[in-house]
Amino acid sequence: MRPGFILERLRRSVFSIRMLLVLIIWFFMMDLYLSGYREYVMSLGEKDTIVILPFLQNGFYFTKTILLGSICFFSDIPFMQRDEMYCLARLGRKKWGYSNLIVIACSGVILSLLLFLLSILQVLPVGRLQNDWGSVFHSFAVWKNDLALGLEINYAAMYAYTPFQLAVRVLIVDALAFTFLGMLLYTVSLCFSRMAAYAAAVIVVFLPSIIAKFPQYSLLSYSPFSWIEPANWRYEGNLDCPDMVYICIRFLLLIFLLAVVAQGRIKKVDWKEKENQH
Repeated sequence: MRPGFILERLRRSVFSIRMLLVLIIWFFMMDLYLSGYREYVMSLGEKDTIVILPFLQNGFYFTKTILLGSICFFSDIPFMQRDEMYCLARLGRKKWGYSNLIVIACSGVILSLLLFLLSILQVLPVGRLQNDWGSVFHSFAVWKNDLALGLEINYAAMYAYTPFQLAVRVLIVDALAFTFLGMLLYTVSLCFSRMAAYAAAVIVVFLPSIIAKFPQYSLLSYSPFSWIEPANWRYEGNLDCPDMVYICIRFLLLIFLLAVVAQGRIKKVDWKEKENQH
């Protein structure tokens, strides 16, 4: 594998129209959710922690927006455009496939970091760098007025973790979720077609919403994208929910299985046939 090839692929992905479009969508979605929160904090004359993303990700429309945006970012998958033939010829199918897997994993980490940075920018006027939940979040715990401001504060998460501890966990889970989504699109598009990959990704993204309609079956822990919502993590008293170890292992296992299938398919795929499909 050539590091230069991987870095160049990442550079083209990060500095692309797709990335710009995703960041704009995410930014305005956050602004819509956080405008009420900013006005409320300003009216109090207070400042609180800049860690707000974990509570944004408890929102139905917000989580769907960031995941659908990431599908848009990975829209060039499976990287079988005509100019890739030169890279394939130089690297060979096996190394070319490994390079694609590394690019997808690195992209997942980059998307997670950018999402977190955007959330910080949104609350920077009313936030400060502190590793404790301040008076604003404690007032939410007392008055329960977070939903009126467009947030869904998870009080169990507040009591279990400091802001920085919760932020690290959200960054890890988001990076794994974005990587899994990219790997799903990549593998399905190699095995079938790009349209089939989009359909599979959308189904998996909305699967938590479908499962939530049948709470009596306790199936939420089996839905990967339900894990990006801190409200669905295990805290004291909710033993039906997955803990961080379970979430990370399941994501890594799913990513590994998809990578194995993709590498197996790379050896057999007909480049000309796939190029015509994409």
